[in-house]
Amino acid sequence: MERFPAGSIATRERADQAMREVEQAKKKMHELADYSRRRCQENFFVNSCIEDIRQAKIRQDRRFLAIESEARGVIRRDEARLEAERQAKRDLKAAQPPKRTEQKPPAQRINKNAAQKQAQVLQQKRMERTEQVQKRQAEQLERQKAAQEHRAKAEKRLQEREAKRLERERKIAERQKKNAERKAREKKRAARNE
Repeated sequence: MERFPAGSIATRERADQAMREVEQAKKKMHELADYSRRRCQENFFVNSCIEDIRQAKIRQDRRFLAIESEARGVIRRDEARLEAERQAKRDLKAAQPPKRTEQKPPAQRINKNAAQKQAQVLQQKRMERTEQVQKRQAEQLERQKAAQEHRAKAEKRLQEREAKRLERERKIAERQKKNAERKAREKKRAARNE
């Protein structure tokens, strides 16, 4: 899909839009592929026609997968950011002492140190959560990189397979041509011998 080149999905809205459009495009592609397969039955080279459709479908699926992968990454990062914001608000609210208008007795003043310690513990937990989110994001980037490498290898294997298939077809055509020439020579010899 030309509307979503690599790296163009940067916002949550664009990611949601990409996911919706990919779903619609997949449905249309499957309908078109089914129709095209039915039309192949009318051709002389049915298997070749079906293979062409299959290859086109694979190429299009790869494009869809790349867009979906990028959109899902943006959505996951946005969800992680929102969750971190919600958690920070909860931590801030928990760290604030309750508001009271009455005079605190001396025992409550002593508890101020405990509240400070609790705030430090919450701050430490917040930092740990932030580190965990960053670690998950780094792991996600690694997974995306591995998926891209896997797709590149798969694409290379497909190209090699396609090259082998074309080479086989070329050899078959050469063999058929040689057989036809041999038969023609044999017919000429047989005609001369008669």
